Amino acid sequence: MMFVVPETGERVELFSSPELERDLRAFQQAECDHPITELRRVRIAGDAIQVKKECQRCGEITGQAVRQTSASANLPLRSEAYRAKRESERQKILEKHWVKQNNRDSNWWESYSAYLRTPEWAAKRRRVLIRCQGRCEGCGNAEATEVHHLSYDRRFDEFLFDLVALCDVCHRRAHPNVEPELPCCTCRFLTAKFEVEWCGKFNIPAQAALSSDGRCGPTAQARDPLR
Repeated sequence: MMFVVPETGERVELFSSPELERDLRAFQQAECDHPITELRRVRIAGDAIQVKKECQRCGEITGQAVRQTSASANLPLRSEAYRAKRESERQKILEKHWVKQNNRDSNWWESYSAYLRTPEWAAKRRRVLIRCQGRCEGCGNAEATEVHHLSYDRRFDEFLFDLVALCDVCHRRAHPNVEPELPCCTCRFLTAKFEVEWCGKFNIPAQAALSSDGRCGPTAQARDPLR
């Protein structure tokens, strides 16, 4: 589902999880059963007025419009307070899970970045380059300079068939959502997320990291080349 980040107004994708589904179910079950209702005027599209029943416990409008009478003009307008309150509560649930999702992503990249600096990864990378005899396994012509993950399912304990040796050009092709003009296009922290280029090191959009006041800056000072 889509979620609007309160601080930036950015529309991002919030992925489903058992915890999120549980909280949303609990939110729906907390709806009032509207035991007492009274008639209220309700403003609809085109500034037209209908008469509907309003719950006197929570303020929600229930049921279909009823026939208007001569007394309808004297009815008070409905209150929007309940629906605004419910929407605010729902947004707080989504925001809580958005923060959790961001923290999980950030922790993933931190652990992955640390792994790429280990002797175990260096040895595995060396075996892949030996296997390909120095030739790119994408085009078969250029020198292999990078080792690319085909899958992250076995991160930290990859099979060699999860990895391929690529030249710079083929590695960029293997990351189609990464724009070549970005100075971090060959940085191992750059990925694609929410249909934009994303900096895994700082867990923000790459363009934001590269801005004049960004944590990486226009010179991409935190860039770490792909290996």
